[in-house]
Amino acid sequence: MKKVLIINDGNSIGGGVIVTNRIVNYIREHYSSDVDIKVLSPFDGLEDLPKERKISVRVFNIFDEYLFYPTSFIRLIKSIREVDIVHFHNVWTFSSLIPLFLSFLLRKIIISTQHAMPGDPCKKGIQKVIMATRHSVIIQCIALIPKTVVFLTNAQKNEFLKRTLFKSSLSKKSIIIPNCLSKSYLQKKQQVSQKRMKLLYVGRLSYSKGFDTMLALITELGLIDCCYTIVGKVKEDDLLMRMKRLQEIGYPVTYVEVVESNDMVCYYDSNDVLIVPSCSEVSPLVVLEAKARGLSIVISDIPGMNECVVEGENGFRFTLLDAKEAACKVRALRNDSGLMHYISENNNKNAEAQTLDKIVPQVLELYS
Repeated sequence: MKKVLIINDGNSIGGGVIVTNRIVNYIREHYSSDVDIKVLSPFDGLEDLPKERKISVRVFNIFDEYLFYPTSFIRLIKSIREVDIVHFHNVWTFSSLIPLFLSFLLRKIIISTQHAMPGDPCKKGIQKVIMATRHSVIIQCIALIPKTVVFLTNAQKNEFLKRTLFKSSLSKKSIIIPNCLSKSYLQKKQQVSQKRMKLLYVGRLSYSKGFDTMLALITELGLIDCCYTIVGKVKEDDLLMRMKRLQEIGYPVTYVEVVESNDMVCYYDSNDVLIVPSCSEVSPLVVLEAKARGLSIVISDIPGMNECVVEGENGFRFTLLDAKEAACKVRALRNDSGLMHYISENNNKNAEAQTLDKIVPQVLELYS
């Protein structure tokens, strides 16, 4: 039996962690005799160590400061020693390089699944330079150290290849395994809203997620024809204030800060269209989940995400940050209920190809 340690980047939250947990639970339920899996964050246990003296370390990235505890570090080394394979999910911060190097020094088989896309058009000036430097260093490590590198889309793989000095090495070890969900998530859309089209946004209230574009889209569409549900935590307070001003002048905007992942189906089922205006993302899990529930998708046309939507088949794409074009796409759906139904059927079928029973065997191949 192969022993596998899955390490999530200790600073990551969101779709990558949710998908990882789904895969692990499925393997434990259906393949427990073949693979023994343990999951941890590099900094698991910090909450149990309130009295231990912390060491604050800053390396190369003035925006990320990580806390290291001796007990947690020893636990990490012990966990790596006990397994045959170490599977990283999203080596994307300097702190996540530490367990990567430890696994290499301990001569473990290393697999890395990357959930992020290099670069962010929303970053400017020194922030952009520092982010590019961090990404460049990490991408070189990813190209050299793991035995296998897993990407979610071809566009994501190509962006990594553009940025590495070791193109041949990375190309040979790269494979594509997309996001996945449970079969139970699949359900055909029951009914499209007849009066007001219901639009859903899921994600942090931040510029990198394109929430400023979402607010501009709401203004473009107006108060009458659509209503809006926003789900996500606040990252930029000024965006929250702009949303509140829209609510104050009568825009039908409902805001929910936190929703458990298992409860998201209620929001998918009560809306018609998912809006994804993100500036830098690979293949958002919310897109796959929304497809599985039969929603139409309107998404920013950037590498990675544009593989999620075939124009007119799964929804529509719009030029990054262009709220006017996004509004035109939404109106095209609003004015054609037949098109909405057609896209809904397509998306439901499309999501069937990415259920756990189809994706997990590809993951198990990595461990064989």
